[in-house]
Amino acid sequence: MVEVVGSGEWLVEGRRRLDVGEAAWLSGLAVFDREEGWALDGYASCPDWLVARAGMGRSVAYEKCRVARELARRPVLAAAFEEGSVSYCAVRAMTRAEGTSTEVDEALVDVAVAGTVADVEATVRTYKLYQSQEKRPGAARRPSRGLKIRPLPDGMARIEIVVSEVEAAEVEAALRAITERPGADGGETGETRETGEEFSREDSTAGHEERPSWFELRADGFMELVRGGLGDWASGADRHMVHLVVREGVCRVLGGAPVGPAETARIMCDCSHVTHVESPAGEPLALGRRQRVWSVAQRRAVTVRDSGRCRWPGCDRTRVDIHHLLPWDDGGVTDVGNGVALCPQRHTCLHSGFYATGDPNGTLAFHRRSGLAIGTSTAGIAGRVPAWLP
Repeated sequence: MVEVVGSGEWLVEGRRRLDVGEAAWLSGLAVFDREEGWALDGYASCPDWLVARAGMGRSVAYEKCRVARELARRPVLAAAFEEGSVSYCAVRAMTRAEGTSTEVDEALVDVAVAGTVADVEATVRTYKLYQSQEKRPGAARRPSRGLKIRPLPDGMARIEIVVSEVEAAEVEAALRAITERPGADGGETGETRETGEEFSREDSTAGHEERPSWFELRADGFMELVRGGLGDWASGADRHMVHLVVREGVCRVLGGAPVGPAETARIMCDCSHVTHVESPAGEPLALGRRQRVWSVAQRRAVTVRDSGRCRWPGCDRTRVDIHHLLPWDDGGVTDVGNGVALCPQRHTCLHSGFYATGDPNGTLAFHRRSGLAIGTSTAGIAGRVPAWLP
């Protein structure tokens, strides 16, 4: 029988060795993430790859990536962790304090060595409190993508969104297509009514009894986009008609930003579309035909067969396109037996060098551009089988 003291020391030493191993693993994860090794298997991010290939829950995968990135830029914490001086739980708490200096990290390590994880968490909370107090109101902040919804006192709400210039151009083109279409209320178009000035509450009420303001028309157009998009997500309805304009070798959605070859192929695979070929001066040269697309019944049948999820190994996204396994241009038929449910990101992968083989109604094998197997998926089974499992 193992003595109590000896057993306790063995457990402590074993835990320390596990933490040292975790430090080495997180160091490798940081390199893997920085070099985007996950993209080789067609995944959109490192957490997605960890969920599919390492069997992690999504929240755990995000946390591992966050800690790995922090340790990569904070050598004091990384060194203490690699030596086994501090535990993973302590490191996880310390990395939640952002924007620290070397002196602050050294102080946090001292607290972790001398105290408990609860002491570290309390210290981090105090640091973050002082840090928030030191920030000046209105200080310059690096812009990032995001969306906020803020309620207003009169039953209204303000929606604020920050996106890239390309995405903003897409939104602008969509709103113009709705607000300037024949029969749209308001009479005047965006070109004649747009002032370029910031929206104000007075703008929304001025002349309201006579006709909707330009800002109100755009708000109506935005809500039409939201409701239409929700219907597309929630049902198996057919896709919208997409107009692709080709001029001097550059393809773009009508009124929008340029579209790359892989994204163009994805649109042409699962959307009704017409391709317009124009001269450099914008004169129409050729008008393509509307492609044969999946019917509502076929789309629903493929979605049900594939459990309502993307068939890519390890992907659990439910927003899916229907991909022709044998391309339409190569004689592939628009039948359920040739259709595969794929999320837009993985759908684009199959139009940019990745490929799949097998039977959509049975088992499919997915491969990298180099031919290396990524994994397999079977119709009707939500869980996908990675290639490296027996």
